[in-house]
Order: sequence, then C-alpha cells, then structure tokens
Amino acid sequence: MNIKNELIIGVIGSIIIIVLTVFYVNQYQSQQDQFDKNSQNKIASQNVKPQQNLDTVLTVEEVAKHNSANDCWFIIENAAYDVTQYLSLHPGGKNRIIPFCGQDATVAYSTMGGKGSHSSFADNELSKLKIGQINENINIEDISNKIQNNIELINSSGRNEREREDND
Repeated sequence: MNIKNELIIGVIGSIIIIVLTVFYVNQYQSQQDQFDKNSQNKIASQNVKPQQNLDTVLTVEEVAKHNSANDCWFIIENAAYDVTQYLSLHPGGKNRIIPFCGQDATVAYSTMGGKGSHSSFADNELSKLKIGQINENINIEDISNKIQNNIELINSSGRNEREREDND
C-alpha cells in the first residue's frame, strides 16, 4: 500500500507541476504579447504627428498677429491677404508694404499711398494672395499651399511683364 500511495502522490504531484508550468508559460506569453502590442502602439504614436486644428476664423485680430516683414498679412476692403512672400517682388519695394502689415491697408492700396491707383496687373497679383474674407472660416494649411503656388506664378508672370516693358 505504501508504494501505491507514493505512486498516487507522485502522479498528482507531476500533474500539478505540469498544470503550473502550462499556466506560467501561458501567463508569460500573454504578458509578452501585451508588451509587444504596447511597444508597437508607442512607436506608431511617435511616428504620427498630432492632428492640428488648422481651421480658423479669419478676424481682424488674427490679421493683426501677422505684422512683420517675416509674416505680413493685411486687409483691403474686408478681405485679408498674405503678402509675406510678395514683399521682395513688389515693384515699389517691400518698404512700401511693411508699414501696413497686420493692418487695414484699404486707403493706402486704393491711393497707392496717395500717388494714384494700381494697374489691373497689380490687382490680379493681389487676388492671388487672398486668404479670405474677414469672419470667414479658413484652413491655414490649404491657404498657405495655394499662396505658395500663386507666388511662383506671380514671380514668373512678373518676369514676363518686365520683359515686355523692356522690349517696348
């Protein structure tokens, strides 16, 4: 009987050891999977730029923030324009525009600083720099891309216009 009891205890002990081993192996694998999943999520979140809200309402206050030669917006007849990249292309020089950065420049534009009116060529250039109407909802990124493309057009058309003037 003694051997039978030892055999039963040995079998039960072996079964307990096998069950505990399987349990611990499963727990280890589960923790390892969770760790791998967390690591992948962390890496993925580091590679994804946070979503920025690029939509904004175009206000006088927003235009006023763009008041330097490095970031120049102004208002003409209730419409806002980004002329930052145009400053160096302006026929009268950038110093004719910079004092109006961040402000309403309607009077200065319509009178050319008191010296007359602008040509249709200049009006066409200005329309390409329009951000939007005051109190309009705009997307800054879309507007910036559009203006960048339009600056390239203005730059190339400005060269063509100057070449025509030189040939006359």
